[in-house]
Amino acid sequence: MVTSHIDSEFRVAVVGAGSIGSAFAFHLARAGHDVTLVARNPLRRSYVQQHGLVARSRLGLWRRKSSIPVRVEGALSGQFDLVIVAVQRPQIESLIPVLADNPSRQIMFMFNCASGADRWADKIGPERQLWGFPAMLADMRGQVVEFAVVPSWMRFAQITTIGRHDGAITPEVQAIRQAFTDAGIPTVASDKMDAWLKTHVAYMATLMAMGYSPRTSRIGPRFSPAQATFLAEAMQLSFAVVEANGVELTPANMRFLARLPRRVLAALLWVAFTLPMTKRSLASHSGAAPEEVATLLDELTTLGQAAAMATGPVAELAAGVPNE
Repeated sequence: MVTSHIDSEFRVAVVGAGSIGSAFAFHLARAGHDVTLVARNPLRRSYVQQHGLVARSRLGLWRRKSSIPVRVEGALSGQFDLVIVAVQRPQIESLIPVLADNPSRQIMFMFNCASGADRWADKIGPERQLWGFPAMLADMRGQVVEFAVVPSWMRFAQITTIGRHDGAITPEVQAIRQAFTDAGIPTVASDKMDAWLKTHVAYMATLMAMGYSPRTSRIGPRFSPAQATFLAEAMQLSFAVVEANGVELTPANMRFLARLPRRVLAALLWVAFTLPMTKRSLASHSGAAPEEVATLLDELTTLGQAAAMATGPVAELAAGVPNE
């Protein structure tokens, strides 16, 4: 029988050696936890085996690269206190049988999903399934992960959030929250993860989809005023779709965005994406995940159909997502 106790220092496997998975593995290993990185890409696996996890913070005055040794495997095997699954949304289906058979104590999904926090719970085991969402910008520069963790004083905007599909804040959830925070990733536990996930997709999927829109210039703002206005329209429509399904927008700052006059939201989005860091992050996320963006927009469309709402702007965004 699988137990659920987690010590203050624990064994963790991170499935997915991309930017988010590597950044979490780096922080947890640096904090003294026993970390195994599951890297299916042989080049990535070979590099980490030889050089360790190499990372660099984008914040602060000291931006030297740091390397942390971790165990690297090509597939998940063995029992861990926590398995973090940091993959793209379309990749999860092929991993479910492996995760279901693995005896690890807690399994945390760390990707966008608007189709229900309890999805896959019957296969994983409802007592084991957790959700986590990182508040960090992270990109791979070659084999080096560059990251910027949202600090705790910015929790009014977003903070790394974890929780169970049933909303229970268990001792295991609190232990993981503390471990993440102590590792340099300020984290809160939420009792509304289903609402949190759906709300975040309404925000993030529309934003990522706009990453495929044409640019008028390689310098300056990422969006034209007209593009920012369309993004604001699509985002607020997506928020309305989530609410029409009986879901309260979570966290509260998303309700603020949903209620803003469209002209004001468009101006905020336009200004936000004049910054080099946000433009680079958008290009990285959109460029690496067209299939994920298409899947998330499809989930929003399904929510719209359930509420008998037209989702024209979402369909227009979906039409602009390239086929891989």
